[in-house]
Amino acid sequence: MRSRLLIFALVFALLTLAFGLFIAENSAAQLNYDFALEEEYVDVYINKDGSVDIKYEFHFVNYGDLDGVDIGLPNKYYVLSTASAAVVVDDVSYTPSLIHKSPWIDVGVAVEFTSQIRNLIETPGQEFILIFSIRNERMVRENELVDGGVGIHMKPTWFDPSFQRGRTGYLRARVFFPPGFSDITQAVYLQNQPWDAIEFNSMAGLAVATWEAENVDIALQADGWYNFGAGLPSSYVDKYYSETIWDSAWNVLVSFGDFLCANICCIIPVLIVGILIAYQQWWGKRKKDYFKPKMTMIGAGPRRDLTAPEAAIVLERPLDMVATMILFGLEKKGVVEIMQVGLGFRIFRKKGAEPKHTYEKKFLEALDVQGQMNTQRLEAAMTHIIKQVEGKLVGFDYKATKKYYESICEKAWKQVQDAGTPNVMAKSLEEKNEWLMLDRDYDTRMNTFYIHHPLWINRNAASVKGGAPVNIQGLAQGYVGRVRTSSKSLVSNLEAFSAKITGSTNKATNYLGVAAKALASVETGKTGGFGGIGGGGGGCACACACACACAGGGR
Repeated sequence: MRSRLLIFALVFALLTLAFGLFIAENSAAQLNYDFALEEEYVDVYINKDGSVDIKYEFHFVNYGDLDGVDIGLPNKYYVLSTASAAVVVDDVSYTPSLIHKSPWIDVGVAVEFTSQIRNLIETPGQEFILIFSIRNERMVRENELVDGGVGIHMKPTWFDPSFQRGRTGYLRARVFFPPGFSDITQAVYLQNQPWDAIEFNSMAGLAVATWEAENVDIALQADGWYNFGAGLPSSYVDKYYSETIWDSAWNVLVSFGDFLCANICCIIPVLIVGILIAYQQWWGKRKKDYFKPKMTMIGAGPRRDLTAPEAAIVLERPLDMVATMILFGLEKKGVVEIMQVGLGFRIFRKKGAEPKHTYEKKFLEALDVQGQMNTQRLEAAMTHIIKQVEGKLVGFDYKATKKYYESICEKAWKQVQDAGTPNVMAKSLEEKNEWLMLDRDYDTRMNTFYIHHPLWINRNAASVKGGAPVNIQGLAQGYVGRVRTSSKSLVSNLEAFSAKITGSTNKATNYLGVAAKALASVETGKTGGFGGIGGGGGGCACACACACACAGGGR
């Protein structure tokens, strides 16, 4: 009876979704959007009145229909009357037919093309340039972590990956500081997003910071990997803004209301999927993602000699986190060196120190000569440690072992929090971080060390001398950022990676879980959206493709 009800619910959800897609497809003209983005340039000029002037230049190669382009903006306070645009085809400039609020993305404008422009660009392989500019107010925000500091934070707009071919060839973002600011040693950048260059541009008469990237992944751009920002003393602007709790609450309510209005056809199936997933978690509680102890002996006591990565397996932490813990452990022992390369990194063996544990040796076998991970070998290494831990638990109480390492994690947090001085706390963080990473709320708990605001750090912060005070907020956030970056670099597709390992370590798979996960992936897809102060990006007005023609960054 239970299975029949679940199957009926799944079928109903799929039919509802299909009905919504049918309505959406018949409510708008069907166009075959198909283009490549060769280059994207964004210049942001900070004004003394707290606003910014934003200038975009997009170099497209068009292959299909294209009636306009949607451009995401940082916040709702853009001044539409200041917007201007031009389309350049074969060195001739043309004026678009209309610039208006975008019907497809939450916060942004649509540049609509004339029939003349469409006739020129709707030829496969036709190159053209779109130049766009607009003023956006309420962009300069207070930097609460630096006395007397202000700054801006942006995400370059992106386009729907189902419309855009491949990656963006080249992305350049620049921030021009306000007139009068020339001492670049006073400039600060957004944490984990250092600029590639900063200089005083004599032609513009302004200090300018530059970020560059090639072969840009659209999904990573939407996730904020290419965000940029700059800060400066507040004395160089006449006006800036502080975000209050009421601002945040109002933004949440407005966003939620927009979501409900734009997603009527998606809400019912999403709710059903949510119920199915919740039921799956309850019904299949005993079935783990990748770990299934072979044997447990109640009262035999916990296994107490596991390493942090092995304990992470017992606690069933995500596999990308386990891989990151192994990597950090090898780095701490001096076995490997991690070198930053763009937004990722390379891992190289160091001479001298040798790995102690078998799983560490397996991990190192996954490294190629270029310092990159071989995915199949990494899967083998993770499968090895899982099976190894299963074997180590034979004859021990599994539940007691879980509780033991949960308590070890809590003790580590307490030792860090009880540190008497910032320097002692910094040392404690370094020593205990591998055990802190056992916590499923690692990111959240680490973030309690600092105020929930974008963190600005001095461009020369890395050269602080040993006796200088330690910025615990920045240090804790640095750990979180490094863990996130490492996890994404090691395992780019966690779901696929985990699924392959699960197939060889725990074959007891619940069919409902697979069905619900598949439907959930269809529903949620990739959306735009933005998190943080004053950020930009082409967030879509819908959470799934059934509400509108775009899903991500628009046309």
